Amino acid sequence: MDTPKVKNMKLLGQEVMSPELSNLLTEKLLSSIMDKPQIEDLEDERYIHVNTRSQSRFAVPVNPNEVMSIEFHPSGKFLAYGRIDGSLTIWILDSSSYAKARKIYLADAIDIDKMVYSLSWNANETSQFATVANTSEIFIWGIDEGKRSLTKLRTLTVGSKVKLFKCFYDPMGNWLLAVTKSEELYLFNVRSDHEMHSTFDVKAIVPDDSIYCVSWNNSGSHIFLGLKSGKLVVLELDETEGISVKSILSSHRASLNCVKMDPWGRYVVTGSTDGTCCIWDLKTLCCELCIDEFDCSVSQVDIDALGKILAICTTDGVVRFYDINSGHLFLQQKIKNSNSDVILLFKPDSTDLIISGKQDILQSHFTPNHYHDVLSLWKTVHEKSRSTSRNKNNISSTINNPDNTRRPNKRVRDHDRITNNSKRERVSQRTSRFTDKRQ
Repeated sequence: MDTPKVKNMKLLGQEVMSPELSNLLTEKLLSSIMDKPQIEDLEDERYIHVNTRSQSRFAVPVNPNEVMSIEFHPSGKFLAYGRIDGSLTIWILDSSSYAKARKIYLADAIDIDKMVYSLSWNANETSQFATVANTSEIFIWGIDEGKRSLTKLRTLTVGSKVKLFKCFYDPMGNWLLAVTKSEELYLFNVRSDHEMHSTFDVKAIVPDDSIYCVSWNNSGSHIFLGLKSGKLVVLELDETEGISVKSILSSHRASLNCVKMDPWGRYVVTGSTDGTCCIWDLKTLCCELCIDEFDCSVSQVDIDALGKILAICTTDGVVRFYDINSGHLFLQQKIKNSNSDVILLFKPDSTDLIISGKQDILQSHFTPNHYHDVLSLWKTVHEKSRSTSRNKNNISSTINNPDNTRRPNKRVRDHDRITNNSKRERVSQRTSRFTDKRQ
């Protein structure tokens, strides 16, 4: 939130947006977003099922039904997610409220006893996304907003004996990458009508290892693979020559559960079963910051659209928000009664959040109207400070209060400090390479 434009802007008595004030505003913003009045349940089939059961005296306990894959369209127009029961839900977001949104629901989107392992939106198409479901096929879907329906536009097949568990469009919408359980990558050229471009065998460079997570860089020129061994593999994509290896880093002591790219292209963030989260400089591939204060696995990370807030979810059901630049802890909160690992997703171009809550119900945490503009939030805090003091400049005393929260050390990772106990060896169901619940 402390962009150069804001830093250079002087308002109300020559005050500026300093890093300290920016942190104060971010903490207030996050506290507001996580507050109950700013939470809205997504009233999908899971919500209806849970509430119907809870109102019956004779109802058996509700079984878990975690979300396996969830993603916003880059425009923020759509939200899609697949659950472990095989269902697929699409929200058409005409406003910030899900109560006013239109919904599309398919009970068995792929087939009976098949679930959507992974889905990805095509950035160049407003209503097109791809899914894979532990089969040899990639389905390309199209949304008809008027009819409120989904259509399979085409099917891509990679071979009868191949099983796919991940798919990713690159951020530019030029490529579609599919990952197999046999550690192979299939690359499709989207501009050539999803024509097969090339394949790449990961086992040839890292034998006896497994792919757990994948991320494109922002330009679609490089692919980041997080492996079971803790290695981070960086691949380079050339339109003529295909995929080649650029670098292999021993980034963590245990499996990488998540890899996330900074929206501004400065960092790539990794989270591991070893209980650490690392921020890597994309130019040098050096670790700029290691957050190692967790006693359990890091299950998911996400970064807001402004590139300031890093959200980290751990398998103990705690969500923490950090300043990605300094490692300053803004806020942490326990998600109560969650059946599965917590899911957190920032909405594009917004500070709004999607978080999984009690009984795997998804919740929207939306920004209060008067907080949408960080400058107006700063103005509110500044004027409140002035009204409670005769000194017009006493806002400095407000933002310079000692911070009692624990801050991680900004340092290069020290592997010797990481203990490899059983609690940290847990691999979450959702972020592990694949699950055997529905085969």
